[in-house]
Amino acid sequence: MTFTPKTEYGTIVAAKLRAQLVANGLCNKSYVGDARAAAVLVPVTDEATVADYNKNSIGSNSVTYDGNNYITCTIDKDRFVSLYLDGFNMATASYDEKKDALEKVAYAIAKDMNANLITWLLNGAQGLNHAGSAFGSTDPRYNKTGSIVSVSSNDVYDSLTTLAGNLTDNGVPMEGRYIVVNGTGLAKIMASNKCIRQSDMAQELVKKGFIAQIAGFNVKVSSLVTGTISSNAVWGIAGHPDFATDPVAFKAEPIIVDGSGDANVVGGAFCKARVAYTYEITDPKAFGVLTA
Repeated sequence: MTFTPKTEYGTIVAAKLRAQLVANGLCNKSYVGDARAAAVLVPVTDEATVADYNKNSIGSNSVTYDGNNYITCTIDKDRFVSLYLDGFNMATASYDEKKDALEKVAYAIAKDMNANLITWLLNGAQGLNHAGSAFGSTDPRYNKTGSIVSVSSNDVYDSLTTLAGNLTDNGVPMEGRYIVVNGTGLAKIMASNKCIRQSDMAQELVKKGFIAQIAGFNVKVSSLVTGTISSNAVWGIAGHPDFATDPVAFKAEPIIVDGSGDANVVGGAFCKARVAYTYEITDPKAFGVLTA
């Protein structure tokens, strides 16, 4: 997640969001445009085509870029928070009091963004758009789905290596792969003797909220991972940040304003923020769902 706040308040909210968002480490910033607009363009791939060099006919040497193939990504979330602060005095409030109010707003925004991220990742891994419908025939994601792997309590590692093999066959890089799991999934993974605990992981991963590693996957936990597929409970979603992006921006910078202008408010203030965002998967085959 990358914000470019223009104010001190915006910087405080952005820092708290980075700490709270599940998307940290799960998505990239490869898109063209501004999330404050109606849509941005997300490249399906940014690899250049390699061809033989003809030194006898220099003019015939041209380079084409597959990166011209873009998905139009609609910014479908425009969300705001207005937190009433009873007894808050703008003239006398300390920096810490203002920071506390701003971080409460950031926490509320993060909860909203996390819930949508998990829903959209789960849909995308099944070859579905945000609304839970199949992608249209002109969409490069049409008729593509991720791996659905059923994992019993005694073969967690073997099942995860099967999933890892599927991702490799689909061209997904080894480095950066992740799994977001709920409490049930976390218990399964932690019970494996192949699990690498947080104390033995690189600090860069720990700072992004990962708590374990197994079968080449970095593990994050979120209680929001729920649902069923073919009557089997979902406990984890696997993917790679190269194949998902999360355009996000402040639609209006966070502010704290005196509430005296409101006829119904006496001796209080409001802490407000407005954020526009979405998440987009560019290739469902780079993802997988783990079920019980």
